[in-house]
Amino acid sequence: MIQISGGQWRGRQLSGFPKSLSPKAGFRPTTGRVKEALFSMLAPELSGARVLDGFAGSGALGFEALSRGASFVMAIEPNPVAITLLKSNAEKLALNPLQWQLFSGSLEAFLAKSATHEPFDVILLDPPYERPLNQDLLHALIQPPWACLHHRRVVIEQASQPAVNATLLSAMGFQPRAYGSTTLWLL
Repeated sequence: MIQISGGQWRGRQLSGFPKSLSPKAGFRPTTGRVKEALFSMLAPELSGARVLDGFAGSGALGFEALSRGASFVMAIEPNPVAITLLKSNAEKLALNPLQWQLFSGSLEAFLAKSATHEPFDVILLDPPYERPLNQDLLHALIQPPWACLHHRRVVIEQASQPAVNATLLSAMGFQPRAYGSTTLWLL
């Protein structure tokens, strides 16, 4: 089980991946410590924000953002098991399409199909730790039309070791914040 830690749904339980499935499929929940640090940093920017939750998994980060004041979350997830879990968790929170939408496919497919989408204020990317992020994909996400030009926050969660995209992310201006075995890269 995953628990929402702040905002209007604080304490609500959401379903997580079975432990037997998580490592095999590349799913691992964001730890409570990392989630608290992340949302403490994002707090001033979440009220009314449009959030893109790339690699949504169980939806824990996107649902936490909604609980803490975001107005809309677009969840992107290609895995059928995760999609079922996302829909179940959204039903538990009684979300409507004005608050939360799911794109069942890859982040690359979403960008290709949604060229006229409104920009996002906050972009959360939590890919499988071993997956390197494509440089062109990252460049596209941090520019309009995907990210708001004047106030945007892009956060990438990755394993501290090995640092899969460290050189690329540093060159793009992302700043690392390490929390044990996890690093948050912030732009």
